[in-house]
Amino acid sequence: MNKEILTKVILRNDSTANWDTKNPVLDKGEIGFEFTADGAVLTKVGDGATAWKQLGYSGVDEDKINTLIGQARDNYYSVVRNDGETDNEAITRALGESVAAKGDVCAIKTALGTTPESYSYMGYVFDGENWGAMDGNINSENVIIGKDLVFAGSYTSVGNVSKGTTIQKGKTLDQLLTAMFTQELNPSKPTPTCSVTLAGAGAKEVGETFTPAYTTAFDPKAYAYAPTATGVTATGWEVSDSTGTKKTTATGSFDGFTVEDNTNYKLTAKATYGDGNVPKTNLGNDYPASQIKAGTTAAASSAAVTGYRKWFTYVGTDLTALTSNVIRTKGTSKGAAGSNFNVNLVIPAGTKRVYVAIPASKNKALSSVIDVDGMGLDVKGNFTKQTVSVEGANGYTAVNYDVFIVENLAGLAATTYQIKF
Repeated sequence: MNKEILTKVILRNDSTANWDTKNPVLDKGEIGFEFTADGAVLTKVGDGATAWKQLGYSGVDEDKINTLIGQARDNYYSVVRNDGETDNEAITRALGESVAAKGDVCAIKTALGTTPESYSYMGYVFDGENWGAMDGNINSENVIIGKDLVFAGSYTSVGNVSKGTTIQKGKTLDQLLTAMFTQELNPSKPTPTCSVTLAGAGAKEVGETFTPAYTTAFDPKAYAYAPTATGVTATGWEVSDSTGTKKTTATGSFDGFTVEDNTNYKLTAKATYGDGNVPKTNLGNDYPASQIKAGTTAAASSAAVTGYRKWFTYVGTDLTALTSNVIRTKGTSKGAAGSNFNVNLVIPAGTKRVYVAIPASKNKALSSVIDVDGMGLDVKGNFTKQTVSVEGANGYTAVNYDVFIVENLAGLAATTYQIKF
Protein backbone atom coordinates (compact mmCIF):
# COMPACT_ATOMS: atom_id res chain seq x y z
CA MET A 1 0.00 0.00 0.00
CA ASN A 2 1.45 3.38 -1.08
CA LYS A 3 1.60 6.28 1.32
CA GLU A 4 1.59 9.97 0.27
CA ILE A 5 3.75 12.40 2.25
CA LEU A 6 2.92 16.08 1.95
CA THR A 7 6.03 18.24 2.35
CA LYS A 8 7.55 21.57 1.16
CA VAL A 9 11.16 21.91 0.03
CA ILE A 10 12.68 25.35 0.61
CA LEU A 11 16.07 25.96 -1.04
CA ARG A 12 18.73 27.89 0.77
CA ASN A 13 18.13 31.67 0.50
CA ASP A 14 18.95 34.95 2.19
CA SER A 15 19.44 38.67 1.66
CA THR A 16 22.48 40.13 -0.03
CA ALA A 17 23.71 41.57 3.24
CA ASN A 18 23.42 38.26 5.11
CA TRP A 19 25.08 36.26 2.37
CA ASP A 20 27.99 38.71 2.32
CA THR A 21 28.29 38.67 6.11
CA LYS A 22 28.23 34.86 6.47
CA ASN A 23 30.09 34.21 3.21
CA PRO A 24 29.56 30.42 3.37
CA VAL A 25 31.01 27.76 1.07
CA LEU A 26 28.17 25.95 -0.72
CA ASP A 27 28.45 22.25 -1.38
CA LYS A 28 29.06 21.23 -4.94
CA GLY A 29 25.74 21.57 -6.76
CA GLU A 30 24.06 23.32 -3.85
CA ILE A 31 21.92 26.29 -4.95
CA GLY A 32 21.62 29.57 -3.09
CA PHE A 33 19.19 32.38 -3.80
CA GLU A 34 20.05 36.02 -3.08
CA PHE A 35 17.33 38.62 -2.57
CA THR A 36 18.71 42.09 -3.43
CA ALA A 37 17.57 45.36 -1.90
CA ASP A 38 15.85 46.39 -5.15
CA GLY A 39 13.79 43.19 -5.25
CA ALA A 40 15.81 41.21 -7.75
CA VAL A 41 16.49 37.51 -7.17
CA LEU A 42 19.97 36.24 -8.07
CA THR A 43 21.28 32.67 -8.09
CA LYS A 44 24.64 31.07 -7.31
CA VAL A 45 25.64 27.38 -7.53
CA GLY A 46 28.31 26.06 -5.14
CA ASP A 47 31.42 24.17 -6.20
CA GLY A 48 32.34 22.87 -2.72
CA ALA A 49 35.41 25.11 -2.46
CA THR A 50 34.64 28.79 -3.28
CA ALA A 51 33.14 31.17 -0.72
CA TRP A 52 29.89 32.95 -1.56
CA LYS A 53 31.35 36.36 -2.28
CA GLN A 54 33.79 34.91 -4.79
CA LEU A 55 31.19 32.81 -6.64
CA GLY A 56 29.78 34.10 -9.86
CA TYR A 57 26.05 34.53 -10.39
CA SER A 58 24.17 32.07 -12.55
CA GLY A 59 21.72 33.02 -15.30
CA VAL A 60 21.00 36.49 -16.87
CA ASP A 61 19.70 39.65 -15.19
CA GLU A 62 17.70 41.42 -17.91
CA ASP A 63 17.37 44.68 -15.99
CA LYS A 64 21.11 44.92 -15.43
CA ILE A 65 21.82 44.15 -19.05
CA ASN A 66 19.43 46.91 -20.17
CA THR A 67 21.07 49.26 -17.72
CA LEU A 68 24.52 48.47 -19.13
CA ILE A 69 23.28 48.94 -22.66
CA GLY A 70 21.78 52.27 -21.74
CA GLN A 71 25.01 53.39 -20.15
CA ALA A 72 27.00 52.42 -23.25
CA ARG A 73 24.67 54.09 -25.77
CA ASP A 74 25.57 57.60 -27.07
CA ASN A 75 22.83 60.12 -26.33
CA TYR A 76 21.63 62.76 -28.82
CA TYR A 77 20.44 66.15 -27.65
CA SER A 78 18.96 68.97 -29.72
CA VAL A 79 18.24 72.53 -28.67
CA VAL A 80 17.20 75.84 -30.25
CA ARG A 81 19.49 78.62 -29.08
CA ASN A 82 17.87 81.46 -27.15
CA ASP A 83 18.77 85.06 -28.00
CA GLY A 84 22.17 85.92 -26.54
CA GLU A 85 22.82 82.38 -25.37
CA THR A 86 26.30 80.91 -25.73
CA ASP A 87 26.93 77.42 -27.09
CA ASN A 88 27.80 76.02 -23.64
CA GLU A 89 24.69 77.59 -22.10
CA ALA A 90 22.53 76.06 -24.83
CA ILE A 91 24.11 72.60 -24.31
CA THR A 92 23.59 72.79 -20.53
CA ARG A 93 19.94 73.65 -21.09
CA ALA A 94 19.59 70.77 -23.58
CA LEU A 95 20.96 68.20 -21.08
CA GLY A 96 18.76 69.33 -18.20
CA GLU A 97 19.41 66.90 -15.34
CA SER A 98 21.11 64.34 -17.58
CA VAL A 99 24.81 63.69 -17.18
CA ALA A 100 26.80 63.72 -20.41
CA ALA A 101 28.69 60.56 -21.30
CA LYS A 102 31.59 60.19 -23.67
CA GLY A 103 30.33 60.13 -27.28
CA ASP A 104 27.12 62.08 -26.57
CA VAL A 105 26.13 64.51 -29.34
CA CYS A 106 24.31 67.85 -29.12
CA ALA A 107 22.98 69.85 -32.09
CA ILE A 108 22.41 73.57 -31.57
CA LYS A 109 19.95 75.24 -33.93
CA THR A 110 20.16 78.99 -34.44
CA ALA A 111 17.24 80.80 -36.05
CA LEU A 112 18.41 82.78 -39.08
CA GLY A 113 15.49 85.17 -38.97
CA THR A 114 15.17 85.17 -42.75
CA THR A 115 12.23 82.78 -43.10
CA PRO A 116 10.19 80.83 -40.54
CA GLU A 117 11.79 77.54 -39.50
CA SER A 118 15.08 78.62 -41.10
CA TYR A 119 18.06 77.54 -38.99
CA SER A 120 21.80 77.08 -39.03
CA TYR A 121 23.12 73.97 -37.25
CA MET A 122 26.19 73.49 -35.05
CA GLY A 123 27.25 70.04 -33.85
CA TYR A 124 29.16 69.20 -30.65
CA VAL A 125 30.44 65.89 -29.25
CA PHE A 126 31.39 65.12 -25.62
CA ASP A 127 34.88 63.60 -25.21
CA GLY A 128 34.35 62.58 -21.59
CA GLU A 129 35.48 65.93 -20.24
CA ASN A 130 34.53 68.71 -22.63
CA TRP A 131 32.12 69.47 -25.45
CA GLY A 132 34.01 70.08 -28.72
CA ALA A 133 32.79 71.39 -32.08
CA MET A 134 32.59 68.74 -34.79
CA ASP A 135 35.17 68.99 -37.58
CA GLY A 136 34.18 71.30 -40.42
CA ASN A 137 31.71 73.31 -38.35
CA ILE A 138 33.46 76.63 -38.47
CA ASN A 139 33.75 78.64 -41.66
CA SER A 140 32.60 82.05 -42.79
CA GLU A 141 29.43 80.63 -44.31
CA ASN A 142 28.01 79.24 -41.06
CA VAL A 143 29.12 81.88 -38.59
CA ILE A 144 25.84 83.69 -38.02
CA ILE A 145 25.44 87.31 -36.94
CA GLY A 146 23.22 86.97 -33.88
CA LYS A 147 21.82 90.50 -33.78
CA ASP A 148 21.43 93.51 -36.06
CA LEU A 149 24.79 95.17 -36.70
CA VAL A 150 24.72 98.95 -37.23
CA PHE A 151 27.85 100.52 -38.72
CA ALA A 152 28.75 103.55 -36.62
CA GLY A 153 31.94 105.33 -35.64
CA SER A 154 34.47 107.92 -36.78
CA TYR A 155 34.55 106.79 -40.40
CA THR A 156 32.43 107.22 -43.49
CA SER A 157 32.52 103.63 -44.72
CA VAL A 158 34.15 100.26 -44.27
CA GLY A 159 34.91 99.10 -47.76
CA ASN A 160 31.63 99.28 -49.67
CA VAL A 161 29.43 99.62 -46.55
CA SER A 162 28.63 103.18 -45.48
CA LYS A 163 28.29 104.32 -41.90
CA GLY A 164 24.68 103.97 -40.76
CA THR A 165 24.09 100.80 -42.74
CA THR A 166 22.41 97.98 -40.80
CA ILE A 167 23.45 94.38 -41.40
CA GLN A 168 20.44 92.34 -40.33
CA LYS A 169 20.52 89.50 -37.86
CA GLY A 170 20.79 86.12 -39.54
CA LYS A 171 23.38 87.18 -42.13
CA THR A 172 26.54 85.10 -42.29
CA LEU A 173 30.07 86.35 -41.82
CA ASP A 174 30.69 85.47 -45.45
CA GLN A 175 27.83 87.73 -46.56
CA LEU A 176 29.09 90.56 -44.35
CA LEU A 177 32.66 90.39 -45.69
CA THR A 178 31.39 90.16 -49.25
CA ALA A 179 29.22 93.27 -48.77
CA MET A 180 32.16 95.16 -47.25
CA PHE A 181 34.97 94.30 -49.60
CA THR A 182 33.53 93.06 -52.89
CA GLN A 183 31.77 95.20 -55.48
CA GLU A 184 29.27 93.37 -57.63
CA LEU A 185 30.05 93.76 -61.32
CA ASN A 186 27.60 92.95 -64.09
CA PRO A 187 28.70 91.12 -67.25
CA SER A 188 28.25 92.68 -70.68
CA LYS A 189 26.23 90.95 -73.37
CA PRO A 190 28.52 89.39 -76.02
CA THR A 191 27.41 89.00 -79.63
CA PRO A 192 27.94 85.61 -81.30
CA THR A 193 29.72 85.64 -84.65
CA CYS A 194 30.42 83.21 -87.46
CA SER A 195 33.04 82.74 -90.14
CA VAL A 196 33.24 80.98 -93.48
CA THR A 197 36.35 79.54 -95.13
CA LEU A 198 36.60 79.03 -98.89
CA ALA A 199 39.15 76.28 -99.45
CA GLY A 200 41.89 77.29 -101.90
CA ALA A 201 40.77 80.91 -102.17
CA GLY A 202 43.24 83.40 -103.64
CA ALA A 203 44.57 84.57 -106.98
CA LYS A 204 44.28 82.04 -109.84
CA GLU A 205 45.53 82.26 -113.41
CA VAL A 206 42.81 83.13 -115.83
CA GLY A 207 41.58 79.92 -117.47
CA GLU A 208 41.99 77.69 -114.40
CA THR A 209 38.93 75.79 -113.16
CA PHE A 210 37.88 76.12 -109.52
CA THR A 211 35.33 74.16 -107.47
CA PRO A 212 34.31 76.08 -104.33
CA ALA A 213 34.23 74.00 -101.13
CA TYR A 214 33.56 75.66 -97.80
CA THR A 215 33.45 75.18 -94.05
CA THR A 216 31.88 77.41 -91.42
CA ALA A 217 32.54 78.07 -87.76
CA PHE A 218 30.32 79.50 -85.03
CA ASP A 219 31.72 81.50 -82.11
CA PRO A 220 29.29 81.53 -79.14
CA LYS A 221 31.54 84.02 -77.30
CA ALA A 222 31.96 83.90 -73.53
CA TYR A 223 30.55 85.66 -70.51
CA ALA A 224 32.88 87.70 -68.33
CA TYR A 225 32.40 85.74 -65.10
CA ALA A 226 32.27 82.03 -64.30
CA PRO A 227 30.64 80.02 -65.61
CA THR A 228 31.79 81.74 -68.79
CA ALA A 229 30.16 79.32 -71.27
CA THR A 230 27.23 81.04 -72.98
CA GLY A 231 25.56 77.79 -74.02
CA VAL A 232 24.69 79.29 -77.43
CA THR A 233 24.73 76.94 -80.43
CA ALA A 234 24.08 77.49 -84.12
CA THR A 235 20.66 76.22 -85.18
CA GLY A 236 20.83 77.07 -88.90
CA TRP A 237 23.06 78.38 -91.70
CA GLU A 238 22.72 80.47 -94.86
CA VAL A 239 25.79 80.43 -97.13
CA SER A 240 25.65 82.42 -100.38
CA ASP A 241 28.13 82.76 -103.24
CA SER A 242 28.78 85.68 -105.58
CA THR A 243 26.24 84.37 -108.08
CA GLY A 244 23.42 84.41 -105.50
CA THR A 245 23.29 80.64 -105.05
CA LYS A 246 22.47 79.67 -101.45
CA LYS A 247 23.28 76.66 -99.26
CA THR A 248 21.86 75.81 -95.82
CA THR A 249 24.52 73.43 -94.54
CA ALA A 250 27.51 74.21 -92.33
CA THR A 251 29.85 72.60 -94.87
CA GLY A 252 29.44 71.99 -98.57
CA SER A 253 30.39 73.04 -102.07
CA PHE A 254 29.12 75.03 -105.06
CA ASP A 255 29.34 74.35 -108.78
CA GLY A 256 32.80 74.72 -110.33
CA PHE A 257 33.66 77.56 -112.75
CA THR A 258 36.46 78.89 -114.98
CA VAL A 259 38.41 81.82 -113.57
CA GLU A 260 38.16 84.93 -115.73
CA ASP A 261 39.95 88.29 -115.85
CA ASN A 262 37.24 89.99 -113.77
CA THR A 263 36.52 87.08 -111.39
CA ASN A 264 36.06 88.15 -107.74
CA TYR A 265 34.31 85.15 -106.26
CA LYS A 266 33.61 84.90 -102.52
CA LEU A 267 31.13 83.47 -100.04
CA THR A 268 29.07 85.08 -97.27
CA ALA A 269 27.56 83.24 -94.33
CA LYS A 270 25.07 83.91 -91.54
CA ALA A 271 24.13 81.65 -88.63
CA THR A 272 20.96 81.58 -86.55
CA TYR A 273 21.15 80.60 -82.88
CA GLY A 274 19.00 80.08 -79.80
CA ASP A 275 18.94 81.59 -76.30
CA GLY A 276 22.06 81.27 -74.19
CA ASN A 277 22.55 80.63 -70.49
CA VAL A 278 21.77 83.37 -67.98
CA PRO A 279 25.13 84.95 -67.08
CA LYS A 280 26.41 85.52 -63.56
CA THR A 281 27.85 88.60 -61.89
CA ASN A 282 31.31 88.39 -60.36
CA LEU A 283 29.57 87.39 -57.11
CA GLY A 284 27.73 84.52 -58.75
CA ASN A 285 24.29 86.13 -58.93
CA ASP A 286 22.10 85.75 -62.04
CA TYR A 287 22.07 88.75 -64.39
CA PRO A 288 19.33 88.13 -66.99
CA ALA A 289 19.81 91.55 -68.63
CA SER A 290 22.94 90.31 -70.40
CA GLN A 291 21.60 86.93 -71.47
CA ILE A 292 22.21 86.23 -75.16
CA LYS A 293 18.84 85.92 -76.86
CA ALA A 294 18.04 84.01 -80.04
CA GLY A 295 19.08 85.81 -83.21
CA THR A 296 21.19 85.83 -86.38
CA THR A 297 24.86 86.72 -86.71
CA ALA A 298 26.15 89.47 -88.93
CA ALA A 299 27.17 88.24 -92.37
CA ALA A 300 30.76 87.00 -92.60
CA SER A 301 32.76 86.91 -95.85
CA SER A 302 35.38 84.49 -97.08
CA ALA A 303 38.57 85.30 -98.89
CA ALA A 304 38.04 85.80 -102.63
CA VAL A 305 39.04 83.92 -105.76
CA THR A 306 40.42 86.40 -108.32
CA GLY A 307 41.91 86.03 -111.79
CA TYR A 308 45.31 87.17 -113.02
CA ARG A 309 47.43 87.01 -116.17
CA LYS A 310 50.99 85.79 -115.88
CA TRP A 311 54.05 87.71 -117.11
CA PHE A 312 57.14 86.10 -118.59
CA THR A 313 60.85 86.62 -119.16
CA TYR A 314 63.23 84.89 -121.56
CA VAL A 315 67.04 84.71 -121.86
CA GLY A 316 68.37 82.31 -124.51
CA THR A 317 69.31 81.54 -128.09
CA ASP A 318 65.95 80.43 -129.55
CA LEU A 319 64.89 82.93 -132.20
CA THR A 320 61.57 81.24 -133.06
CA ALA A 321 58.89 83.76 -134.01
CA LEU A 322 56.98 84.89 -130.93
CA THR A 323 53.59 83.29 -130.42
CA SER A 324 51.39 82.55 -127.44
CA ASN A 325 52.73 79.02 -127.25
CA VAL A 326 56.38 80.13 -127.54
CA ILE A 327 56.01 82.70 -124.76
CA ARG A 328 54.13 80.33 -122.40
CA THR A 329 56.35 77.27 -123.00
CA LYS A 330 59.80 78.74 -123.55
CA GLY A 331 59.53 81.81 -121.35
CA THR A 332 59.95 81.76 -117.57
CA SER A 333 56.69 82.45 -115.75
CA LYS A 334 57.06 85.19 -113.17
CA GLY A 335 53.65 84.55 -111.67
CA ALA A 336 50.82 87.02 -111.34
CA ALA A 337 51.22 90.23 -113.24
CA GLY A 338 50.88 92.87 -110.56
CA SER A 339 52.24 96.40 -110.74
CA ASN A 340 56.00 95.94 -110.29
CA PHE A 341 57.84 94.32 -113.18
CA ASN A 342 61.39 95.39 -112.34
CA VAL A 343 63.71 92.43 -112.79
CA ASN A 344 67.40 91.52 -112.92
CA LEU A 345 68.27 89.06 -115.71
CA VAL A 346 71.60 87.19 -115.82
CA ILE A 347 72.83 87.17 -119.44
CA PRO A 348 75.25 84.31 -120.32
CA ALA A 349 77.77 84.92 -123.10
CA GLY A 350 76.30 84.11 -126.52
CA THR A 351 72.71 84.96 -125.57
CA LYS A 352 70.79 85.93 -128.70
CA ARG A 353 67.37 86.89 -127.35
CA VAL A 354 66.15 88.64 -124.15
CA TYR A 355 62.57 89.71 -123.54
CA VAL A 356 60.01 90.63 -120.90
CA ALA A 357 56.33 89.95 -121.76
CA ILE A 358 53.70 91.92 -119.80
CA PRO A 359 49.92 92.09 -120.33
CA ALA A 360 49.24 95.23 -122.39
CA SER A 361 46.48 96.17 -119.95
CA LYS A 362 49.20 97.01 -117.39
CA ASN A 363 50.24 99.91 -119.67
CA LYS A 364 53.93 99.69 -118.78
CA ALA A 365 56.79 101.55 -120.49
CA LEU A 366 60.45 100.56 -120.34
CA SER A 367 62.28 103.00 -118.04
CA SER A 368 65.86 101.74 -118.13
CA VAL A 369 68.02 98.67 -118.85
CA ILE A 370 71.36 98.94 -117.07
CA ASP A 371 74.14 96.76 -118.49
CA VAL A 372 75.90 96.03 -115.19
CA ASP A 373 79.07 94.58 -116.70
CA GLY A 374 79.00 96.92 -119.70
CA MET A 375 80.23 99.98 -117.85
CA GLY A 376 76.79 100.44 -116.33
CA LEU A 377 75.39 101.89 -119.52
CA ASP A 378 71.64 102.16 -120.12
CA VAL A 379 70.93 99.97 -123.15
CA LYS A 380 67.15 100.30 -123.25
CA GLY A 381 67.49 101.81 -126.71
CA ASN A 382 68.46 98.37 -127.99
CA PHE A 383 65.02 97.02 -126.99
CA THR A 384 61.94 97.17 -129.18
CA LYS A 385 58.30 96.52 -128.24
CA GLN A 386 56.16 93.91 -130.01
CA THR A 387 52.53 93.06 -129.45
CA VAL A 388 51.73 89.34 -129.11
CA SER A 389 48.37 87.76 -128.29
CA VAL A 390 48.94 85.34 -125.38
CA GLU A 391 46.42 82.83 -124.05
CA GLY A 392 45.58 82.11 -120.42
CA ALA A 393 45.67 78.69 -118.75
CA ASN A 394 44.07 75.79 -120.61
CA GLY A 395 43.93 77.81 -123.86
CA TYR A 396 41.72 80.51 -122.31
CA THR A 397 40.94 83.54 -124.47
CA ALA A 398 44.14 85.38 -125.45
CA VAL A 399 44.87 89.02 -124.69
CA ASN A 400 47.54 91.32 -126.04
CA TYR A 401 50.93 91.37 -124.33
CA ASP A 402 53.64 94.03 -124.67
CA VAL A 403 56.89 92.16 -125.32
CA PHE A 404 60.04 94.25 -124.69
CA ILE A 405 62.73 92.41 -126.66
CA VAL A 406 66.33 92.61 -127.79
CA GLU A 407 67.96 90.18 -130.28
CA ASN A 408 71.64 89.88 -131.23
CA LEU A 409 72.51 87.28 -133.83
CA ALA A 410 76.19 87.45 -132.92
CA GLY A 411 75.45 86.82 -129.28
CA LEU A 412 75.65 89.18 -126.28
CA ALA A 413 78.56 89.43 -123.88
CA ALA A 414 78.07 87.99 -120.41
CA THR A 415 76.46 90.53 -118.09
CA THR A 416 73.42 91.30 -115.97
CA TYR A 417 70.55 93.48 -117.13
CA GLN A 418 68.79 95.55 -114.49
CA ILE A 419 65.42 96.22 -116.12
CA LYS A 420 63.02 98.81 -114.77
CA PHE A 421 59.58 99.88 -116.00
